[in-house]
Amino acid sequence: MDHARQNPGGAPISCDELAALLPKYLPRRESGSFDQRIEAHLSGCPTCLAALFDLSELSEAAASGAIPAASRYPRPELSFLRDSATAQLWRLDPLGRLVISFSAALLTSLRPTVGATTRSRQLLRYEQKPAPDQPLKVLIEVYSDVADATTCRVAVKVREPSRGSFEQGEIELTLELGQVTRREVTTELGSAVFEGVPINKLGDLRLTVDGRR
Repeated sequence: MDHARQNPGGAPISCDELAALLPKYLPRRESGSFDQRIEAHLSGCPTCLAALFDLSELSEAAASGAIPAASRYPRPELSFLRDSATAQLWRLDPLGRLVISFSAALLTSLRPTVGATTRSRQLLRYEQKPAPDQPLKVLIEVYSDVADATTCRVAVKVREPSRGSFEQGEIELTLELGQVTRREVTTELGSAVFEGVPINKLGDLRLTVDGRR
């Protein structure tokens, strides 16, 4: 379902409206002419931001005659995130909450990408699929911050099969980064965003998802 975001520069702009504007807006943006309404929407919508960068890469490739790199990749092999190749990224804590955690090896794997461009782009995409003892589907996407190369945005989407499509709200998420703990609750569509996450703390990232009713 498309969504609209309230913007300080005018009326709400939806994802569908933005998609229609992007082809003409991209050249203006790259020349330094910014639209407040569009930029406000992009700052809070990782999906539209990713679409903008995909379009930019295609435009650059068309101009140079080069073939652009794929904007979507198969699910990566993430076994390197644990010392043991058989270790799981996730576990259930004693209260039955889903805990997903990464190791410092993750940060090492991201360093070639971080800071390579001034444009915000996706740094990581991890999907936690349901298991026999764990029914939740969780998608974690990490995007660089267009304004600050030292921080990133962690977007989380949770799907609880026993709930309806528009009943995914109020699922408690706890993001731990070393000694720092931040909490959010999902919207009715199951999404939540953690802004301003230090990139140098990604190796300590632990996400706890409490889908219990």
